[in-house]
Amino acid sequence: MLHLYLDKETNALTEKQFQLLSEKTLGFSGADIKVLCTEASLGPIRCLIKSGVSIETVDADQVRPISFEDFEEALQNVRPSVSESDLNHYLDWNEAFGSIRTRESM
Repeated sequence: MLHLYLDKETNALTEKQFQLLSEKTLGFSGADIKVLCTEASLGPIRCLIKSGVSIETVDADQVRPISFEDFEEALQNVRPSVSESDLNHYLDWNEAFGSIRTRESM
């Protein structure tokens, strides 16, 4: 899912870093991953602003790629929106009443 949201963004992530981020985001919903990617993608812009550069005059090729460090910073602010106990509750409800049933319930 990270690849999907970063498909059109310039990033410097390696496959190993994508794997690490996947592990760090276990329990995140698709919406949570989208928020995380949006937050991380602002990292390069924030760096420009901190350095005093006017972002109105910067060309896209002057903005650095999104880095693993941007994601680590974003993970400080973005948390999963559904707790593990809530997720288990939804799975239990689906098992009992949902239209998708597992083999054990058939």
